[in-house]
Amino acid sequence: MTLPLDASQIRSFRMQFAQLAVRVFAEQGEEGVTMRALAQASGVSRSTPYSYFADKADILDCIRAAGFRQLADRYVRALEEERDLLLRLRATARAYVTFAADEPALYRLMFDRRAGDRPHNPELQAAVKDFNHIADGPLDDCIAAGLLRGRRDDLKFASWSAFHGLASLFQAGHVPDRRRLEAMVDVVSDTLRYGMLAGGDARRGRKRVTDR
Repeated sequence: MTLPLDASQIRSFRMQFAQLAVRVFAEQGEEGVTMRALAQASGVSRSTPYSYFADKADILDCIRAAGFRQLADRYVRALEEERDLLLRLRATARAYVTFAADEPALYRLMFDRRAGDRPHNPELQAAVKDFNHIADGPLDDCIAAGLLRGRRDDLKFASWSAFHGLASLFQAGHVPDRRRLEAMVDVVSDTLRYGMLAGGDARRGRKRVTDR
């Protein structure tokens, strides 16, 4: 008689299986992530994954969760190297766009809107929540310090739109190389920053920032 698995065993298997799925996804794309292929690669029976995952979509959510954890780690490292409140915004922009350049398939999967048409699994929800907490910090700090003007949600969406757009243009081949991409991150970041600065027009904002 097989004893039922406890919560820690289920969590451990899901984590190991998800790590395998991330590797397969990186090598073969979404098409390669199948229950059968993953079971074979992990050395378990074809039916075993169904004891831990509802379906392929559940596994893809775990891959998305791993992506958000990776992106959050990049933000943490970027923020550790920059103390200036306004320049921390640029640091996170760089982390976001370079992640998209380094992991194009994973990036597209993470932000695929079709994933929002069904309930997310708890692991993905937790990963997104943790990422948002880290990502929102620099903007919230600038607002609290009175450095930016405008509604928080508007500023956040404007920033995301700009850098998501830049990442998409790079992936589509409209930005020639990584050097140009990184330069454009700074241009877009500074342009946004000047427009959002509290007190004064864009020209005075430019002077305030560049004269630091």
